[in-house]
Amino acid sequence: MMQHESREIINRRIRKRYAAERRFRIYGILSVGFGLLCLAVLFIDIITKGLPTFQQTWLRMDITFDAEYLQITDPTDRDQLRQANFDGLLRGQLRADFPQYSSRSERRSLYAVFSSEAGYQLRDRLKSNPADLGNEISIWLLGDDDTDMFIKYELHAEGGETRLTDIGKSVVRQLDADGDVDVRFNMMFFTHSDSREPELAGIKGALRGSFYTLLVTLCLAFPIGVASAIYLEEFAPKNRMTDLIEVNINNLAAVPR
Repeated sequence: MMQHESREIINRRIRKRYAAERRFRIYGILSVGFGLLCLAVLFIDIITKGLPTFQQTWLRMDITFDAEYLQITDPTDRDQLRQANFDGLLRGQLRADFPQYSSRSERRSLYAVFSSEAGYQLRDRLKSNPADLGNEISIWLLGDDDTDMFIKYELHAEGGETRLTDIGKSVVRQLDADGDVDVRFNMMFFTHSDSREPELAGIKGALRGSFYTLLVTLCLAFPIGVASAIYLEEFAPKNRMTDLIEVNINNLAAVPR
């Protein structure tokens, strides 16, 4: 009788232990699953918020390369191109297209729709197409970062307010209604380096710096590491110093990277 009761007690403890193991396994699976879910949510949040970075707003304008205003007689002359006022050319066209904005503050808001790079883009266009001098052309120019934010988060989607002025918003809405707004893949993000203008900033400098850092580190660490390992294994005397070095190397090797 006592033997039977002892067996029952043992079986009950075994069942309890198995049940505890099953619960522990379930808790482990749930914790790992919760961790993976949090990681997935984090990556999705980063990707969805970062995707607009790979898009860039461009605005189309009809520009007349007035040779008299630009004071250019030979569009292949670099000095003439460098001294020409392409920013003024763009601003004059904006004043002609939007004559309702006549005060200084209104025109300042009007000019701010385009990036500071727009004048250089006009210069590069004339440099690569000298025949455009004296003619009216339709050209896509880079929008300012505030214009870009307005296009992405306010004009075509529901989002928070942007820093673009009411005049700027009105101008962009008119350009969009005329089909003169386009959102393209942001190649400048990969071909430009740091810039005070957000729409011109890129990661080229950071990528280049990271590459050269890794290259220099590899060129120094690899031969020194291999030579040190060979020396410690084959030639170094066995003493407290070499034992201490080997212990530290083993500890570093055990640290996950």
